[in-house]
Parts: sequence; C-alpha cells; structure tokens
Amino acid sequence: MLKEKKKILVIDDEEEIRSLLETKFYKLGYNVDVAATGLQAVTKIRSGSEFDLVICDLKMPKMNGVKFFSELKSLQPKAKFLLITGHPDKNNLLGAVKNGIANILIKPVKHQEITSKVVELIGVATAEPVSA
Repeated sequence: MLKEKKKILVIDDEEEIRSLLETKFYKLGYNVDVAATGLQAVTKIRSGSEFDLVICDLKMPKMNGVKFFSELKSLQPKAKFLLITGHPDKNNLLGAVKNGIANILIKPVKHQEITSKVVELIGVATAEPVSA
C-alpha cells in the first residue's frame, strides 16, 4: 500500500521565496502548496486542504506569521509549524516563542538547514525524489 505524500504549505509574501521553497520540496518528493498571505492560507485550510507542515514567513501584510499560527492551531492542531524570518530582532522572536512557536529559522536560510528541519518535523517524503 502506498502512503500519501507529506503535504507542505509555504506562506511568504515574497514570490521568489515561495517559488524557491515550492520547487525545492517538490523535488524532494513532498506535495507542496503555496500562499502569498496568511489570509490566503486560512482560506485554503478552511476549504478543506490539510497539511503536515506549514512554513510561514513572520512579516507579511494583514496577517503576520504569529497571527496565522494561532489560526492554524484552531483549524488544524496537528499540523507542524516552521516560522522563517528576515527580521530576527529580540521582540519578534520573543513574541513568536511566547505564542507557542518552537521552530524558527532566520533568513537567509541555508539549504541543508531547512531540509533538516523539515525532515525533523514531518519525516522524509514518502515518494521518490523528482529528478531535476
């Protein structure tokens, strides 16, 4: 019996980062969806999409990563969450941790660092890697 692919949602208001992460994790065998905003991501989840892991930027318009995390926990409490930020000031990080976010990576994130974190959080992809 084939297992279903692990599903990742990437949320970032920067198209280049969304595209890079989407391509990277797709090639590693994950099922990847993207959203440009936290509000767009909430809409996807409310429409029935389920994710094993959400990778989310901290600073985004209308709904930041911490606010999105709160929504995610009420909608899909079992989903793992990885916050990425290019704004690692003490107040941002402390606010994230106080809100229950345990997994935070600082941009620019190294290839091996984010791959290792994803594997740690949800395991390896259940499908064969896609060749480049």
